Amino acid sequence: MKLGDYVGPELVKVGLEDREPKELLSGLVELAARAGRVSDPASVLSLLLERERAHPTALGSGVAVPHALCAELHEALVVVGVAPGGARFGAEDDGPVHLFFLLLSPPGRSTEHIKLLARIARLARDARFRSSLRSSRSPQEVVDAIRAFETHHL
Repeated sequence: MKLGDYVGPELVKVGLEDREPKELLSGLVELAARAGRVSDPASVLSLLLERERAHPTALGSGVAVPHALCAELHEALVVVGVAPGGARFGAEDDGPVHLFFLLLSPPGRSTEHIKLLARIARLARDARFRSSLRSSRSPQEVVDAIRAFETHHL
């Protein structure tokens, strides 16, 4: 399973600015909606906010993986957000979050969901991977960086 198979440039936002977590998540969900992948953004946002209240998804090292199982989906999707200046998102290390990996999956695909979470966590541990994404200037550069890293380093 490769993360690059789930991410396309239409699902990437470069240049996220520091806003409240709800606004950040809303922007990422809206990106998925504009790409035709989510039909009820308000419902998806509600699921994500509920998940954040229960268990915050900031991993530390400048990475957050907000995620939820969404009944409206037929397949998993990953939206990537890059905040070059960092954003407040409740990280345990109290540091800014620079990379957001929003993962949404249908309820019947929880095994795939867990595998994608593990894949993201594994990639995000590598400082070279994080750096390559943070320095990307366009959605296509982010996608290319993810795919290149998976090809050459894993």
